[in-house]
This record gives sequence, C-alpha cells and structure tokens, in this order.
Amino acid sequence: MTISTSVPTLLLGTSNVGPAPASTPFTHDSAEKVSALLDCWYDLGGRYIDTAAQYGETKEHGAGGSERRLKEAGAGQRFVYDPPVHDGAFADDKIRRSVDQSLVNLGSKINILYLHHPDRTTPYEDVLRELDTLHREGKFQKLGISNYTPEQTERLCEVADSNGWIKPSVYQGNYSAIARASEEALFPVLRKHGVSFYAYSPLAMGMLAGGKQKESLEAAQTLPPGSRFHPESRKGVNFQKSWFKQENFEAVKILNRTAAESGITPTALSLRWLAHHSALKAELGDGIILGASSTTQLQETAFEQMWEICKDVAPRLRA
Repeated sequence: MTISTSVPTLLLGTSNVGPAPASTPFTHDSAEKVSALLDCWYDLGGRYIDTAAQYGETKEHGAGGSERRLKEAGAGQRFVYDPPVHDGAFADDKIRRSVDQSLVNLGSKINILYLHHPDRTTPYEDVLRELDTLHREGKFQKLGISNYTPEQTERLCEVADSNGWIKPSVYQGNYSAIARASEEALFPVLRKHGVSFYAYSPLAMGMLAGGKQKESLEAAQTLPPGSRFHPESRKGVNFQKSWFKQENFEAVKILNRTAAESGITPTALSLRWLAHHSALKAELGDGIILGASSTTQLQETAFEQMWEICKDVAPRLRA
C-alpha cells in the first residue's frame, strides 16, 4: 500500500505523540510506538511531519515532548519537519531562541517554520525582519502561518513584499466538508499571494469518520468516557461547543447515508471530497494533515484507493 500521488501533499500530524509517564496520556508515548508509527508512514511513502512545541506538552516534561520523541525515534533522518515558533515568542530574540530550541529538540533541519497565531504586541516589520535573517542563516526553508485572518494575511504578505523579506508560502487551517469558512475570504488572499493551504482536521475531529452517535445531540450523549467529545474533560467540552451544531449533525446524516448507499466508508467519502472536489489544489502545493491513533488506521487513511476520484458521489457534499 502506498500514498496516492494524485492528491494534495499528505503530512503526518503528531499531536498525539508525547512523553510517558505523564498526567496527559498520549497514544504514541514511547520510542518504540513512535518508531512503529514512523516506519508505517515511511513505508507508505510519507515524508512530511507536522509537529509543534506544544504537542506533547505536560506539567512533568514541559513543552517539546512530541519533538523530542520524534528525535529519539530518528525521524530527522527520514522525514521533513514543519514546526511553529513557540507560543508568545514573536519578539526578535524570542523567535531566535524558539527556533534554536526546536532545532535542538528535533535534531534536524526545519522545512516550514510556522507562526501559529498573530502576535498583536510585535509589529509585523519586526517579526518578518528577524525571520528573514534566520532564513538567510539557513535555520528553516519556508515560512508558514496559521490562525491569521484574511486581512492579517494580506498585511503580512504586503510587508514582506515591500521589504524584500521572506513571505509566507503556506497557510495551515481547519478545513473539511463541514468546516469551509476559509473558502469565501481567505482562499482568494492566499491564491493572490501564491500561498498554499494545508488542511488540518480533515475529518472534523472525527465528526466525519462515521457513527450514529454524531448525528444528533441526543445520540452524542451516549459517547463513551474517554472519547474525544466526552464532557468529562475540558477538551471534550470545548470540542462539543465547536462541533455539536445542528447544521453539522444534519451534514453527518447526509454523509453517513450517502456513504452507505455508495458502499464506501464515511471516512473515505470525506477524504475523496477533500482531495478532488474541495478548494484544495494539488498543483498549487496544497496539503492535508492526517492524524492516526494506530498504524492500522494510518494505513487505511493514507492508502491510495481511499483517495480515488468518486465523481458521482463526493460532489453531493458540496452544498
């Protein structure tokens, strides 16, 4: 089984990679488990990894848990990393320390360095000037941004262009069949400036992975403890606020019914729509970030046939 080459670039997300023991459990919490995950990704043809200092962060071990686990597993010898500047670290000296710390944690070069969110206390000129210096020093290859509004993105690109500094070439955002707010205002700005889009949460935190429990608020109350949306945790409460909306429940019903009628899984239908019928364009360098709780799930998600064009079915999710 191999990754399809006819779809946007696929990246492996590592938010569930972290240290152990820890108060916050992680799916891949040992060098052995991480190595198994990375071996699977490599064998599938995957070469890109999305990580961050806040991934794997715990009270016991601090930030950078995911980065360090990846380093222990030798990921830097086989894969390309895309980490962000640490949160709240946009002053020039802090940016440099953040980048240097990620390089130490990862033990490898940085492909895309992300500004994970805007810093409203530091002028764009100061941020971009320091980033341009770091880029010229060879600290990273490309600049990416995330959580910037269309207006902020436009301004950032204008400042970079007017000064001849490195400008963002990748935008990472939430995008799926039920999370399409980016299409109206953000995508035109990105296309204008030649910025690719990397979609995270392609299955809407699992809402599009199938299951009657996500078709209504009443049915969702039967989700077992430990599940992502269970209200026992603060994250579960926040996820419910973000995703448990009537329009999403209705969309999930349509997805599940259409998938059943077509003889494919809701996951496959959702990913086929994203790859072939959404605003993403492989030829423009767009990408999709995949998560996986197991190597089996990763194989099923990244498998080439999962992404086959489904002309008569996937377009039904456009509306």
